[in-house]
Amino acid sequence: MAKRAQRAVSQARRFNVVLDFTPKSIERVERLFTAMHQLRAMGKMSESQLDAKSLDYGSYIGEVIRRSATGEWSRDHPQFGEKCFPLTLKGTQVFPVNWCVKRIENGPDDDLWFKFQSVAAIDPSGS
Repeated sequence: MAKRAQRAVSQARRFNVVLDFTPKSIERVERLFTAMHQLRAMGKMSESQLDAKSLDYGSYIGEVIRRSATGEWSRDHPQFGEKCFPLTLKGTQVFPVNWCVKRIENGPDDDLWFKFQSVAAIDPSGS
């Protein structure tokens, strides 16, 4: 997941957006996703592009969470299936890759910054 997160950092750089693995950078990811939602709504983003962008940026968001709240990635989930990439922290599982899919498809109603803040409240000290 760390390698996928680095891909998001490189992709964002092409749009003059700096992602530095800080919580504040999630706001910048949210702004990028406004454009991605518009592309998807216009039919200019394929399923494979949706999946790739969601995996890259979901990995980035998850890595920001993991680094600040000491979480652990898994590949699969017994209820939600294979390759859903849950992140477990303090006994709670979150699904940042799925957040990204929903944000691209549904628009600002699935705000990434809001979801990130909700998860960050689980362990705001990072301990």
